[in-house]
Formats: sequence, C-alpha cells, structure tokens
Amino acid sequence: ELGRVQDALVSAGYLEAITYSFIAPELWNLFGEGLEPVALANPISREMGVMRPSLIPGLVSTALHNQHRQVGSQRLFEAGMVFRQQRGESGLQQQNRVAGLATGQAQPAQWSGAARPVDFYDLKQDVTNLLAVLGWHGAKFVAAAVPGLHPGACAEVRLGGQVIGHVGELHPAVVRSLELAGTPVVFEVALPLLVGSRRPAFAPFSRFPAVRRDLAVVVGEEIPAAAVLALVSKVAGPLLRDLQLFDVYCGQGIDSGKKSLALGLLFQAPSSTLVDSQVEALVADILRQLGLELGASLRV
Repeated sequence: ELGRVQDALVSAGYLEAITYSFIAPELWNLFGEGLEPVALANPISREMGVMRPSLIPGLVSTALHNQHRQVGSQRLFEAGMVFRQQRGESGLQQQNRVAGLATGQAQPAQWSGAARPVDFYDLKQDVTNLLAVLGWHGAKFVAAAVPGLHPGACAEVRLGGQVIGHVGELHPAVVRSLELAGTPVVFEVALPLLVGSRRPAFAPFSRFPAVRRDLAVVVGEEIPAAAVLALVSKVAGPLLRDLQLFDVYCGQGIDSGKKSLALGLLFQAPSSTLVDSQVEALVADILRQLGLELGASLRV
C-alpha cells in the first residue's frame, strides 16, 4: 500500500521528504495540544528533544527551510511513524501515517488563467484522489478542530464512520509564530486504516441515454452542502449516476440566513430508457425529503 500511496502523491506533484522523528519543544507546543510530550532522556540537540506527535511539524520545518532559500510554491509529503501519549494515560501509541503540505500557487504561472494560492479545497481533492487510487470512495469531510490547524478551515476525513485523518489550513497563530509566507494547507492520514483497500473493478456501461436535471434548493446557511448531497443520493437510489454541486449563492433574492445550492443530477438506468414520469417522480421525492429533513425548498 505504501508504494501505491507514494506513486499517487508523486503523480499529483508532491515531492517526498524524510525528516527526523524528533522535533523542537516549540514545534510540539504548536501541534501537541491535549497530549503528553514524549521527551528524550538524551537528545541529540535541543531542537530534537521531543518525539513527533504528527508528521506535519516536520513538513512545516522543511517548508520553512525551503522558504528561506527562495523556494516559493511547494508540495511535500512524508510517510512515517508518529508517537502520541494522551494526558493522564500511560502507554505510548505509535502509528504509521502519511501527510502532505502545499503552499504557494495552486498551479504554475500560465497565460490562460489568473494565479491563485493553494487552498483547502485543493488538498481536499488530493486526499479524495489518493483514496480513490486505493479503491476507497465515499469519504466524508466533516468540520473538526485539530491542534495547529485553522478551526474554520479544517475537516476530519471519515470512511464508513471511522476517522482516518484530517485536512486543513495551518492556524494563523502558527503561521505568524513561524513567519511562514502565505498559509500552508496540510493533510494527514493513518496508513493502517487504509490496509485492505480495493483495486478499482470494471462495471459495464449502460447503453441507454442519461437524463439530466438541475435543481436549485434553498437551505439554512448552517446546513453543510454535504448533508444535502448525501440525502439526495439516498433518496434517488441506484438510478442516480452522477451528482454535482456546481454553485453556492447567498445575496439578493435569498433570505437572510439562507443559501442557494445548485445541483446537477444525472439519471440513467442500466437496462431501459428512463421516461420523464420516472425522473419527475424521483425529483419530487428528493424535494419532499429535503424539505422534511433539512427544511429545504425549491428556489423559484
């Protein structure tokens, strides 16, 4: 599995870093909240006095080292062991993980589009692609608080209800403390939880035409778009071949505290041609359940 992970990240433009398992106490303080520091009795130096609770401090240090040498955009990853001990508990937990860091521009400068900095959604997609390479689909990203990461731009990665990692921007206080340029975005995933992943399998294509319907639904601003997408998929069932969120709008024409989500739904049957009445019935069921469970309404 590790080889497939490395190949996938290198293909996505990441360079592999190999850092020490020991970090400086100052770095541990930034990323070790809620844990007991695992200090070395006889460290090589003060900068290597504590065992790392995460791979992210090593990647951040590497990015800072490169920044001091005029390296702008960076994509780095590392696979290795982390060492964690919960406060008030005995016993050291060790786990293999893979982590990545991206900073600078999302894409090299080019004439066909404006430059933009890498953001949370770029790494969310990188994690989704990595899981897909390993045969895992349907990962959910749920807002969470992780030490060292921005509380408003951080999410847990869940597979089948189990938390396997997280992705998010570095906390502004961490960025200021280390004098980092820009705001690096990071991810970290537990490798053992990916063991037993499945290789993609072929499924026959339908010979029958697909039918697309676009819906704009209005929901409360506090409701995650992921909750809307999950409910639509559940109600639509196997006839829903693809579902995309292609627009989010708040402003004129939308009540305060509400947002409009534009969804593209693609329906297709494996063994027959869908008729309009079937599709309209599915759409009506979807809108009814969205209203009952999430208080959503069709935007008119």
